[in-house]
Amino acid sequence: MQKRLIENVDYFVRVVHFPNRSTPAQVWVNDDGTFDIYVDDLATDIDTAVAHELTHIRNDHCGCHDDTDDSS
Repeated sequence: MQKRLIENVDYFVRVVHFPNRSTPAQVWVNDDGTFDIYVDDLATDIDTAVAHELTHIRNDHCGCHDDTDDSS
């Protein structure tokens, strides 16, 4: 699998043990605009799990790239 990086986005991949197997990976947005991608250490395909989470970041599924100003 070819890995595709996202330009101008900082993310960190952390392989940890999940308490349950409901999902192989999850992405979290940090206060500083970076992302943590947590991958279950028992995931069968870590590369695919990371690629899936990068798709969420790239497609702004977390709403973190919303530059609209609601202060008016």
